Amino acid sequence: MNLRKSWHVTSRLNPNTVVFLGDMLANGRGAKDKERYFEAADKFKSIFGTKSDVSVHYAPGNNDIWLGEINPYAKAVRQFYTESFGEPSQRFDIQNHTFVVLDAPGLVDEDYLRAGKNIPFAKWTPIADGPIAFVKDIASNR
Repeated sequence: MNLRKSWHVTSRLNPNTVVFLGDMLANGRGAKDKERYFEAADKFKSIFGTKSDVSVHYAPGNNDIWLGEINPYAKAVRQFYTESFGEPSQRFDIQNHTFVVLDAPGLVDEDYLRAGKNIPFAKWTPIADGPIAFVKDIASNR
């Protein structure tokens, strides 16, 4: 209830852009299926609703997507997240400022995978569309 009240007060400031910094869901990674994940995401969005002209961005937290293991279920939860909130890593510009939202849980997972194979970071081939590939792409497009 306090979150709802705080959001109501904050939204009266009429922001142009809102960035939610992870853990939008209490236990999204534990959702047993797509329907339950979407129900939780819809509940979040109903509490933190915005006007249609407000740009909204989301950064995933460990409660929104899987952390600690790359497996088929984790990949499914990541897809649920993408369908509910958008790409886990994104770049956007606001008034001549570039913002980067990074899939931090995905970065941890990929780095665990790299370290588990004893491959130095400089020699690691990033997972396609993963957070390391995203960061390298941004760095190369400066």
